[in-house]
Amino acid sequence: MKVNEIIVEHIGKVKGGYRLYSHKGKNLGTFSNKAGAEKHEREVQYFKHAGEGVEEAKATKTRLDPKCWKGKKIGNPKTKVKGGVRVNNCVPIEESQTFDHLTNKKLRRILVSGPKNLDEVVWAMDFTDDALRADYDDEMIDSRTFDARNNAFKQAQEAFHDEDGEFNPDADIHATLAHLKQFWLV
Repeated sequence: MKVNEIIVEHIGKVKGGYRLYSHKGKNLGTFSNKAGAEKHEREVQYFKHAGEGVEEAKATKTRLDPKCWKGKKIGNPKTKVKGGVRVNNCVPIEESQTFDHLTNKKLRRILVSGPKNLDEVVWAMDFTDDALRADYDDEMIDSRTFDARNNAFKQAQEAFHDEDGEFNPDADIHATLAHLKQFWLV
């Protein structure tokens, strides 16, 4: 019910208490106290206007696809009405989110399933090195977490590189991947 809406029903005092009258003057009930009459008046107003929102809801069709198309994600709010149809609110994914998602997917595949070639191990080492440098710049990281990650990365480097810091052709790839997994699990 709107605030500025005029209520045409009215309450009158009668011998037996209070009576609620319709706008046409019909008796809508007699109550022992005024609070009971006012309560019934609110109920009448509620049922009088109850169907107004239902027609609007029926007019809105729903088409919710299970997911958004490529390059989009479900935003907040999750749905919106577009052309009288309720649809998912698909918003563009920021470029960094796409990169992070693809990078995490690639790294996970390398660490879990194993690399397809040596270049993927080199990529994983470089990516982990960049992450460690970002950790070093991050003031919010716990020192124990940083030390544990730093130690795991040093062990991965020792398994993958020779004394000069160059790729070791006899490198233990399995040990390198195990240390990289340890880095990412910390």
